[in-house]
Amino acid sequence: MIRKRLFVVAAMAVVTGLSCQAFAQTAAMPQWDSLSTFDASRIGTYSMTGQASDPADPDSTIPAVPPNSSQPAANPFAPRPASEVFNPPVSAPTCPSCNSLPCAVPGSCAPAWSPIALAESTFFWPTLAHGNSFVGTGSSGLNGPLDQTLAQSNNLFLAGPRIMFGRQGQTWGVLGRFWYASNWGSGFGPTDAGSETGGFSAYNAFQAYTADLEMQRRWSRGLWNFWGFGGIRYGSVAIGHRETANQFADGYAISSTAYSAQSFQGTGITFGGYSTRALGNSPFKLFFSNRYSILWGTSHADAQVATSLVCTTMPSAWDANGMSASRTGDLFIAEFQAGTQWERQLVWFPGRAFLRTAFEYQYWGAGGGLCASAESTSHISPVVSTACSYAEQVMFNLVGFNIGAGIIY
Repeated sequence: MIRKRLFVVAAMAVVTGLSCQAFAQTAAMPQWDSLSTFDASRIGTYSMTGQASDPADPDSTIPAVPPNSSQPAANPFAPRPASEVFNPPVSAPTCPSCNSLPCAVPGSCAPAWSPIALAESTFFWPTLAHGNSFVGTGSSGLNGPLDQTLAQSNNLFLAGPRIMFGRQGQTWGVLGRFWYASNWGSGFGPTDAGSETGGFSAYNAFQAYTADLEMQRRWSRGLWNFWGFGGIRYGSVAIGHRETANQFADGYAISSTAYSAQSFQGTGITFGGYSTRALGNSPFKLFFSNRYSILWGTSHADAQVATSLVCTTMPSAWDANGMSASRTGDLFIAEFQAGTQWERQLVWFPGRAFLRTAFEYQYWGAGGGLCASAESTSHISPVVSTACSYAEQVMFNLVGFNIGAGIIY
């Protein structure tokens, strides 16, 4: 009887011990308030030693308390908030170069301000208008006339630089720009006292330049990059023509000279935009640009002529006439470019180097209402010397191309 009672007590003690151990395991298991925080991937096998095994590697265990740590490790099976489960935190990108460059956005590799520059060569064939000179000499009529309008449009070729420098941020930038073009052309035909063939000399000159200070804004849409700009511009243009004709005939020395000039100087506004479009994955892009300027200033027009007849047997004759006019008004300038651009990202600088070539067209036209004209004639029958000249407000077209290189943001 006593043995049976001892056996029953021992059995009850074993059952009680197993129940307590099972309860302890249940208390250590995670509790979920709702299914929204359930993460099945974090469930493993919990061993009797207080260690969790990795589901991907059942033979491995993760210590419940990291070694050499005075604080208990975070329970890997602790429930997480729903916002963390469905919207995991994303770390901001970092870049080693930001340690030495001012960043516009923390963690971004883009600098707050980046230098931009352009050096360009422009080449134009001008078509000039509103200016003309004419000289003629001869016996019983006019021989060897010179029409300077044709000479200037066919002979002048302009080549000039355009430079730009500024600073560009991720959106806004400020820059200065300067363009200059100048050239002159001449023609010459000799004569002497023993020949009745007339001689001549002609000279044409052209000079124009602009200086801009402007703000620009940058944005992108798909494969397109856009820049819009606006600011102030100073512009100046001067055009001059001069012709001289000489002839020896019937014992007379005949000479005539004509001169005309046009000019404008003024300050105003300039605005426009340009864009680039990527061509697939290649480093080449299409490039388009248009700019408009309205300047207010003073236009000038000048005309001067002179003629003379010198004879050893008869009295000589000479004449001269001239006129100058000026007017306060406006000058309109339109510019258009279209071409291709090659770009490459720089590794030592947060910018892109580029090479560019484009067709370019410019129109310059001043307000009307300005004219200067002069005419002179010296006549001793049957010999005549004549000269006429006129000039109006500035107006011309430039057609050509440009080649440039630089750095853009």
